[in-house]
Amino acid sequence: MGNNIILLTSCHKSGLSWFRGFLTALQNDGIFSDKGYVENILDLSVDVLSSRELINYRKLAFIYIAKESAKSSFVKIQDSYTYSRWDGLPLIPSFGSRLALYFIRNPLDVVLSLANHIGLNIEETIYKYMNCEESVFVKKSKIKQQYYQLLGTWAIHTSSGIDQKNISVHVIRYEDLEEDPFATFKEAALQMQLNYDDNHM
Repeated sequence: MGNNIILLTSCHKSGLSWFRGFLTALQNDGIFSDKGYVENILDLSVDVLSSRELINYRKLAFIYIAKESAKSSFVKIQDSYTYSRWDGLPLIPSFGSRLALYFIRNPLDVVLSLANHIGLNIEETIYKYMNCEESVFVKKSKIKQQYYQLLGTWAIHTSSGIDQKNISVHVIRYEDLEEDPFATFKEAALQMQLNYDDNHM
């Protein structure tokens, strides 16, 4: 088993989707909060699971992917790097993970972008998402394809993702993506140990 999982993680509206667009041309990726991620791998319905069961089954699905991946696999995770209240273990497994890319953006810009995205005013967005330790995010759609993401405050999310010691971290600033996307993508590709030359990018 090689360490072939590369985590793509961030608080919301920090450039992760933009970066995934770049990766789409190179590789396939998945979403940690996608129901299909668990259901397709473990052949069960997540809608009947308790919160504790869901946490455990997400880890099992992740570990399965890590064992079976013969090449680099990318997993989008927007949960903060927190720990289970039942067993004290990290909610995001480090098994098989080569690297975590953590995307960070000026929180003042995050607030404006997130408020526009979810249709709340700035004060509500700050209260519900930026400064709330119990903050969770649920993707709104007619067909619920994802379960909730545990965020916490912007500060908790950022420090938990950057300061955890179980997975190597490469930090990508949204502002660097804007100023020099080619150089930023290229450095990320080097950190991910992907064998692509300039012409691929």
